[in-house]
Amino acid sequence: MSINSLFYIEILTVINSRFRYFKLTFFILFLGFLSILSSAQEDLELSKKGIKLNSPNSLFSIGITRAVVIGISDYQDKDIPDLQFAHKDAEAFAKYLVSPVGGKMDTNHVQLIINQQATAGNVAAAIDGLLDLSIRGDVVVIYFSGHADVERKTYSQPGFLLCWDAPSRIYMGGGTYALSNLQEIITTLSIQKEVKVILITDACHAGKLAGRQIGGAEITSANLTKQYANEIKILSCQPNELSIEGAQWGEGRGVFSYFLIEGLNGFADQNGDFKISLLEIGRYLEDNVNSAVEPQSQTPIILGNKSEYLLVLDSNYLASIGKVKIRNIKDFSETSIRGFEDQILASLDSNIVKQYLAFKLALKNKEFFRPSGNCANDLYEALAKVEGLGELLGFIKRNFAAALQDDAQQVMNHWMKGDASELTLSKKLKIFKYKEFPKYLDRAAELLGDSHYMYNAIKARRHYFEGYLLALSNLNPDKELGKKAVNHFRLAIQYQEDFPQAYWQMSNVFACNFRQIDSMEFYANKAIALYPNWIMPLIDVSKHLYSRFSNKERALKYIEHADSIDSNSILVLNRWGDYYSNIGQFSLAEQKLKKAIEIDSNFIYAYHNLGNVYLDTKRYSEAILQYTKVLNKDSTQTMTLHNLACTYLVLKQYENVIHYLSKAIEYDSNFIYNYDYMGMAFMATNRYAEAEEMFVKALQLDSNSIYIQLRLGQLYLKLNNYNRAEIQIQRILLVDTNFTPALNVLGQIYLKSKNFEEAETQFIRALELDSTLAEAYYYLACLKSTQGQVSIAFKYLEKALENNILDFQVLNSSEDLANLRKNKKAWKKLLKFQAKI
Repeated sequence: MSINSLFYIEILTVINSRFRYFKLTFFILFLGFLSILSSAQEDLELSKKGIKLNSPNSLFSIGITRAVVIGISDYQDKDIPDLQFAHKDAEAFAKYLVSPVGGKMDTNHVQLIINQQATAGNVAAAIDGLLDLSIRGDVVVIYFSGHADVERKTYSQPGFLLCWDAPSRIYMGGGTYALSNLQEIITTLSIQKEVKVILITDACHAGKLAGRQIGGAEITSANLTKQYANEIKILSCQPNELSIEGAQWGEGRGVFSYFLIEGLNGFADQNGDFKISLLEIGRYLEDNVNSAVEPQSQTPIILGNKSEYLLVLDSNYLASIGKVKIRNIKDFSETSIRGFEDQILASLDSNIVKQYLAFKLALKNKEFFRPSGNCANDLYEALAKVEGLGELLGFIKRNFAAALQDDAQQVMNHWMKGDASELTLSKKLKIFKYKEFPKYLDRAAELLGDSHYMYNAIKARRHYFEGYLLALSNLNPDKELGKKAVNHFRLAIQYQEDFPQAYWQMSNVFACNFRQIDSMEFYANKAIALYPNWIMPLIDVSKHLYSRFSNKERALKYIEHADSIDSNSILVLNRWGDYYSNIGQFSLAEQKLKKAIEIDSNFIYAYHNLGNVYLDTKRYSEAILQYTKVLNKDSTQTMTLHNLACTYLVLKQYENVIHYLSKAIEYDSNFIYNYDYMGMAFMATNRYAEAEEMFVKALQLDSNSIYIQLRLGQLYLKLNNYNRAEIQIQRILLVDTNFTPALNVLGQIYLKSKNFEEAETQFIRALELDSTLAEAYYYLACLKSTQGQVSIAFKYLEKALENNILDFQVLNSSEDLANLRKNKKAWKKLLKFQAKI
């Protein structure tokens, strides 16, 4: 004697009589395992019919499974309200059926009929075809997502599924599929032909359908419910609730449908036994659906034997899809139900309706806090005091909170995806774009309340952006600022422990503001551990290692790691290019950067770094061309403005230097080398007071920069202020006694102040540390020339020329070399020696 597991059919009517709006949503699922055949004879009979056992993870255990999946969002009749995601729910379910866990159905046995394809004729033909083809042991799946309604309240009219070509009122005239016909098909299949039937419908009654005044959706649901016995019911929500849909679920789905399929895909397996019981799917839906729609309410109803199993899962399949979902970036978007707001607003005063529409417009325009009186926040506060809004107020609150989070959400999504268009925004544009995020996120958290499932994530992001903006404001060593930024990142982690972006930015702060290599790597590795396939921490820490800490070997390991994740990423190619340029392998750098540009011709970092390659290899016109390309795409890129100015500084085009650095300082007032190079340009054009002002500003930003201290000392030397110059240089030597440029400048100071013995001591000391220092040889030649030791002076000058090509004009105009120029024969010989070099 065989024991037959039952397939159950359920259709739920969700009624909201208070607002005369309701949405019919139900999912009818079979539970348990299919027929357990008790005799070998029955197995043999099935085998003769060509029926075979499917894979153990399938929902459908024996026979052939056929499905008709229908979804209609866009109705032909303009008076039938269009739905948003009915067709996408149908597409998702069809995809589920052919997936390994959903039954691995033959695609030839799945008919997907959506929108204008779903005419009444096509729907009837598809469903009738199931009746013709199915035999004992087969499985039939009928899925419908769209509108359902009745015309009049009579027993003989149980209702209709509205097909694409349905009329807005006279349903019996065509364009519909009568539920009585559907009942007859299902009864014939399940009872007479012993076919297992699964009926899944998501029939949304939203707004102005023909049966609205008589409770059409309620009657339709009631009639369908009493057509079948022994139901196991999985209901989308309580009778007094609404079934919610939104763009954040599967890029546009009903929340219940989305989490049902997700749960059936294996995520509802709470105890890890690779089976999903009704109890488990119920808990999964309650946990996820209810929290996902807060502050609105939607609690699914599960009726039936909770110990029954829906399906047995394949452990290998679960391993392949990844059982644990990564939700480091939680999404929270607006929700809507077509027709719902119309019904509520119809009962309100016209002034309230006007306020509501103004609120929606303010949200659309992102006018959250300005202008006063007509911004979203002020309009929300006014609407919150209006009686009669009922559940519409919940939608208003949620959608306001969602809009406040949206831009921050998108930025974080772009960062996690490695979107170059977001990552390469200039500092000025980032600050402009992100500066209001902390305020927006604070308000969103306040609206939702601290019991909301998104509260901690929102507060984490609020502190994250606060810290990010602080750190972005000054990338120079600044421990006080760094502490403030790190405190915000730590608060973010307290709210959301698994927050890789916070660790990523902590790593950058320890690199830039603290210059602590160990902490930088520690926090970068924390981010990498949380999100192993995210390349940004790898990209950034490698840059810091070779550019700030001169640790090229460790930098290489991080770049290779990023390359192993995505060798064709333009961000990885760009990092390779910058790295190779930094270690002097310019041809390899050029190759990598050009490949990045081939992949994305708008990737400005590659143009910038290609310009750096050309600058380092003295291809100045090509460098200028690449930098110009960057600035044509974004004129606020301060590093490109800076490097373009550097190119003009080498070319001694000082007015161009001053022009581009002025713009760079306008966009970023905290980059020390803009002031440093501006000071050099002013000094070269004898604008000494302005040069001193620039060097002093640079030292205010980084008092430990010995190169800027050096240039300030050179400026005082040029002004013949030998005391100040010596004090400035001695400060450097207290920190680094072997800094040869400082020793060389100190020698010049003593030379100019005619302390020849000390001058020679400093030059000789510098040459002992660096025997190729051309300037030290040159000034020793000047010293010996001044002292009348001509032959020794010529030897030092030849050494200077061997190590550096000196400007002919400098040689001929230097007063210190006057004694050498008197020896015309030796001088002429020297100039010939220079020409050969």
